[in-house]
Amino acid sequence: MFGPIMRFRANELDIELAPLCKEDMHEFISAGGMQSYTVTKYLSRRSAPTIEDEYQWFEQTRTESSSYVWGIYVHAEGKRCLIGNTAINSIAYHPMSGASTGFMIFRPEYWGNGIASACHKARTWYAFTQLGLTRISSGVYEPNIGSRKALEKVGYIPTHTERNAGFVDGRYISLTHFIIINPLHTHWTAWWHGDPIPSEFLDARIRTQTALEWVNTHVQFS
Repeated sequence: MFGPIMRFRANELDIELAPLCKEDMHEFISAGGMQSYTVTKYLSRRSAPTIEDEYQWFEQTRTESSSYVWGIYVHAEGKRCLIGNTAINSIAYHPMSGASTGFMIFRPEYWGNGIASACHKARTWYAFTQLGLTRISSGVYEPNIGSRKALEKVGYIPTHTERNAGFVDGRYISLTHFIIINPLHTHWTAWWHGDPIPSEFLDARIRTQTALEWVNTHVQFS
C-alpha cells in the first residue's frame, strides 16, 4: 500500500512524500538510478533492474497490505521530480506491534541535503501516531555513515552488529541493526513494562519526541 501525502522542506528543498504512480517507474532507472553501482552498493542487491522489474515491483507494492510506501519527490522550478522512496515494511501486531523501515535516494546529487532525516521524521510520525506501532527496526551497512547518522537523529539506537553480512568492493562489511521505540506513554510503558531503562534509550526518546513535534509544525497534509 501507499502512504498519504506529506509535504515539508529539507535544506531549502521542497519535498513531498506521496503515493507512487506507474508512470513514474521509469525514473528509477533513468540517468542510471537503480542501475548504478554507486546507488545500489549498500542496498543488498547485485542485479540492475529493468523497467519491467520496476513495473512488477509497483504492482506488488500497490497490493502489499503489510507495508506503507512513499515516493520521495522534489518540487523545483515548476517541476515534480521523483528521487527515491521510503517505506514501513513487515508490519505486524503480535505479540507486540512493530515493523522495519527502508529508505533510498537514487539521485546522488540529492545526497547530503538532510532529506533522509526529514523523511525519517515524517515516516516515524506516521508509524507511531497513526499506525500505533510500538517499535521499528532498521539496518545500515557499516560504511554507510550518512544513513546511520540520519537514523540516530530521529532516535534509532544500535542494538547489535552482524559481522560479514555483506561483500562490497572486495571486502566483507558488517550490518548494524537499529531500533526505535514509540515515545508515547502507552507504548513506551508497554515496551519496558517495569524493566530498568538504559540511559541511551532515554536520550533517544527525547530525540524521537522532538521529531514528532517537528512533524506537527513543519509538515503539511493534503
